[in-house]
Amino acid sequence: GLPAQKTMPDMLVRYKAGKTTFEVLTKEGAAMKFRDGDLKSLDDVCVAREVFSNYSKGERASADQLKSAFDTEDLSACLEAILQKGTVQVSAAERKEKLEKKRLEIIQLLHKYYVEPKTRKPIPVTRLENALTEAKVRIDAEQAAERQVPDIVSKLVSLLPMKKLSMEVTIT
Repeated sequence: GLPAQKTMPDMLVRYKAGKTTFEVLTKEGAAMKFRDGDLKSLDDVCVAREVFSNYSKGERASADQLKSAFDTEDLSACLEAILQKGTVQVSAAERKEKLEKKRLEIIQLLHKYYVEPKTRKPIPVTRLENALTEAKVRIDAEQAAERQVPDIVSKLVSLLPMKKLSMEVTIT
């Protein structure tokens, strides 16, 4: 059976071919390391060398399903294809953490590059955080913080006047 204690949450990598869904249970974070070439062995990535058609129901993919989707019944080749092309199912906790990191990154950028127009002083971080919450700004965890800032500023400016810091160069 399965080990009683689980140290890290396992993650599913899901791949659809036609009407069939293939799922592989991987160790947390391992699928990405495999894609980046940091992990080579399937045993380091997969919890078990099995391909499921529905993991939660415990249904394994048949040899026929594998053959029609991957032109081979070779399990290792099928596992590799799923790991490379499939979507890694991210846990809610990871999504939340990623979003929180991005939010902090955006707040730091705003704090660093935007000032209060009248005083020309940096806007306190707490005020930026509150304005983001109040304006119900949607932050995209996947998109670069720098790319989101201009749009976010346009949403915040009515609540919190701000001006981009202009680099003033004095020639002497």
